[in-house]
Amino acid sequence: MRLSRRAALAATAGAALALAQNTKSNLPMTPSPSDAVSEWIRRAAIPLATPVAGHGFEDMEPLKKIVGDARIVALGEATHGTREFFHLKHRMLEFLVTQMGFSIFSLEASMPESYRLNDFVLKGEGDPAKLLKGPLTLWDTQEVLDMVLWMRDYNKSGKGRIEFTGFDMQNPTLALKIVRDFVEKADVDYAPALAHASKMALALNPRAVDPEIAIEWEKVVKRLEAQRPRAGLEWAIQNAHIVRQFIQQAANMRNGPLSMAMRDASMAANLKWILNQSKGAKIVLSAHNFHVMTGPDNSMGAVLRKMYGDKLVTFGFAFNQGSFRAGARNGGMENFTVGPLPAGSLDATLAASGTPLFALDLRGAPRTGPVAEWLGVKHSTRNIMGRFDEDAPNYTIFEQVITERYDSLFFIDQTSAARPNPKAE
Repeated sequence: MRLSRRAALAATAGAALALAQNTKSNLPMTPSPSDAVSEWIRRAAIPLATPVAGHGFEDMEPLKKIVGDARIVALGEATHGTREFFHLKHRMLEFLVTQMGFSIFSLEASMPESYRLNDFVLKGEGDPAKLLKGPLTLWDTQEVLDMVLWMRDYNKSGKGRIEFTGFDMQNPTLALKIVRDFVEKADVDYAPALAHASKMALALNPRAVDPEIAIEWEKVVKRLEAQRPRAGLEWAIQNAHIVRQFIQQAANMRNGPLSMAMRDASMAANLKWILNQSKGAKIVLSAHNFHVMTGPDNSMGAVLRKMYGDKLVTFGFAFNQGSFRAGARNGGMENFTVGPLPAGSLDATLAASGTPLFALDLRGAPRTGPVAEWLGVKHSTRNIMGRFDEDAPNYTIFEQVITERYDSLFFIDQTSAARPNPKAE
């Protein structure tokens, strides 16, 4: 499978972010933790019996204190293609829905395509295995499909209601169609002007951006916002915003960090829109660590923290060693395997606890003393985005002050690669 042009551009932006944040030195070496740090991790860790859903919640009861009265629980991931990460997210979703009243799941995936999956989750419409293809192909795995099927079964059971949504904005094709379909029914006189703006958006060349494209889409958004309320209007406006967000990000694609910051701001705005449609609802969101983290200030998590304060709780994900699925240099998806980081790194220190799977509340760490001092400085941790280059593995290793990034951590000692679903017939 080859990545699309837009997927390749997104990967380029991710690589630019990685290069910007990486120390670019030899493999970062941080001082070995003191006995006090190791002992604190062993005492504070919340061991989990399994990452797999369907095994009850006795071991997860302590997580209720971490989540508290949060309205948003953000679950990160150190790779997009780790089987155990998705298993654990499925189990967390099951826990948060059935035990803590959460009713929306939202994925780092194209927004309008995700809402088509929601039609299946709520009403049984469509084939989820086929709906995970196309713009959602990064999530076209057995683990995600199993979670979607559980959501459908839960809604059918009558025990409650859970929605499937997405908040990304990197593919405008379906969003354009939704806007066009609305205009053809509700504002037919505007259809020619919209067709012109749509053609410009689809022909967008990030290396030679015509500023008229953004101007035309501002006109589209304002035209829709001036409409009198009617069925489908709010969804059409939101999809017009998706197209505009895509244009803004693509226009800055040559500046990787700026492009990624614009994407994160857009995704935070889209999540706010989702929450605004369901007053009082609580949401579980799933995205890469780089998006859910609350620092630096331009990350999605940081924007959400400014919006929602302590109603947001973030979980970073870390692992010691193992396999994962990612984009390769040839454009296809492959399985890769990495070994442990050196002693003194965050990942190695978590692994030294001897507990293969656990949660850790960073907010409960000591404020003074050797543990606070260790947590207050940078330590190496692995974060792999959409692509991986075996010839340059150090570009996936970052030095971070972990308490500035997340409220809590999930740690998995040994990982395996996510399993792709069969190809569509």
